[in-house]
Amino acid sequence: MKDAIKTGLALAATAGLSLALGFGAMNAYRSSTPETPPIVQSGDYTKYFSQTGGRIVLFGTSTCPYCAQLRDYLAERQVPFVDLVVDMDNTASELYAELGARTVPVLLVGNTRINGFSREHIDPVLNAYPAIGSL
Repeated sequence: MKDAIKTGLALAATAGLSLALGFGAMNAYRSSTPETPPIVQSGDYTKYFSQTGGRIVLFGTSTCPYCAQLRDYLAERQVPFVDLVVDMDNTASELYAELGARTVPVLLVGNTRINGFSREHIDPVLNAYPAIGSL
């Protein structure tokens, strides 16, 4: 009986220690990785419009499925945009680096930056943009 109690206590201690180490490792990982940027951000993106000649700019890659979905969605809505493919064009890559983005796609519309592809976040921005809202 005493051996069973000792074994049970040893197992409980081992499980507790494993959980504590697991949570410690998880917290260390979280603190070492950058936070995901908010989906919608406000800012002054006029530099990117003047350098690209577009009023709406998409930063993406040639292999990103979300970038392809966003390109298709903008085309479906007949939204004119400048498509900067950062893994195929050095200038696009430099502009993307200056933007400080860490994910693709990134869509710039007026003073709004949208990270990722989410229709629920993109539609209100496009609808509020004067040149597009009526499309």
